[in-house]
Amino acid sequence: MIPAISPDVFRDKKHRKLKWTVSVAAYALGATLTGSVVGAGLGWLGSWLPVLPFAPIGLAVLAFLYSLRELSLLRVPLPQIGKQAPSGWRVRFHPWLSAYFYGAYFGLCVLHLSFVSTFFVVLLWAFVIADPLASAAIMGAYGFSQALPIAFVAWRVDSPDRAYDIGRAVVKRGDAVHRINGLSLAAAAAIVMLVPFL
Repeated sequence: MIPAISPDVFRDKKHRKLKWTVSVAAYALGATLTGSVVGAGLGWLGSWLPVLPFAPIGLAVLAFLYSLRELSLLRVPLPQIGKQAPSGWRVRFHPWLSAYFYGAYFGLCVLHLSFVSTFFVVLLWAFVIADPLASAAIMGAYGFSQALPIAFVAWRVDSPDRAYDIGRAVVKRGDAVHRINGLSLAAAAAIVMLVPFL
């Protein structure tokens, strides 16, 4: 994603850092807004169901199973469409608009290929709490969090080649991301199970 939203694809060398910062902000805005819309819809759908007393247990079990998947201890499928965002957006639209579109696409969550399991746990959480506003906040925060790794490395991008190099370096750290994600999901499962006893 780093190369796709970089203004460098437009060969624009003036004020590159400022324009890159605006691209990251546009990406974050798109992911946050569409994530919020998905969350509100899930919360609204969940509010139509009767109270499910075992929903927290189901959420904890899902988080635990996906933590095992992230730690490569168990094969658990990720239900997804398996497509990436259209790469042509980056040359068809202004860099900031294409960054917003990419963020919005990834904020919808269900349309793209997912590499980590966290999304499915957050999705179920937004559904079972059955509150459109709280669910919008949860999914909006999740969408925003998708921009944080990009923002973290944004200051290092100063050329198209550097954008691609950083993108490849991020992919190479995938094992560490999966380990951290697996431990986080295991901790979340434990917390959900322990909350009733606190």
